[in-house]
Formats: sequence, structure tokens, C-alpha cells
Amino acid sequence: MATVVSTPVLAYAASIVTGQGVKYSTSFTSTLNLTGAWEIQVPVWAKFSAVSVDCAVNFYPSNDGGVTFDTTPMFSVSIPRVQAGNSVASIRIPTGMYAVQIANNAHQSASFQILTQQILTAINNV
Repeated sequence: MATVVSTPVLAYAASIVTGQGVKYSTSFTSTLNLTGAWEIQVPVWAKFSAVSVDCAVNFYPSNDGGVTFDTTPMFSVSIPRVQAGNSVASIRIPTGMYAVQIANNAHQSASFQILTQQILTAINNV
């Protein structure tokens, strides 16, 4: 029996938010559109100005090419609170079109980035 080695084929997409300041108890939304692959890994970076609470990252899919987005998130994750510092959460999602909302639930300001995404485009079996 022959041995098969599976190798992922990866591509990268540039950061879609390179620095967004958000005051307390507010959010911002950005769109993500990657439809020609299997899976996307989206790292979300947060910098908290003081002791904080978790912030929420919500992914709202589009089923009509980005004309509208669902009003209920497909899923949500939280970036764990830290004491005045940086925190990163990498989220793996199926490819598609999404509105990505980052909600700052703290009583202090914070900065957020949606960093370079890693895209799994194929798997080569040799």
C-alpha cells in the first residue's frame, strides 16, 4: 500500500482593518468576501486601554452575493479580556461573504485589527 502525503495549498489576503479605535460600548463592522477556497483563518487583534471585559466578534453571512447579510450571526466568538494589553483570536470559517462585527463591551476604549487572513485553497495528495 502506497503512502499518501496531503499538503495544504495556502494563500493570503491582506489585512482588511489595520487599526480601528472604538470607544466604550460601541462596535464597528467590516465585510469579508472570499469565495474561491475551502476555509479562511481570520485573526482578530485587540488592544485594550485598561482592565477590560471580553469583546465579541460576530460573523453575519450573506446568501445573495453581499447585497444583504443575515440579522442573526452565523456564529460569535469572544476575545478574552486582558489587563491593559493585546489579545489575538484566530477564527476558522468556511469561505463566503460575511459582515464581521467587533463589539467593544468594555467601559474603556480599545483598538482592533483584522489581520492578514490565511486561506486554504486546496489539498494536494501525493
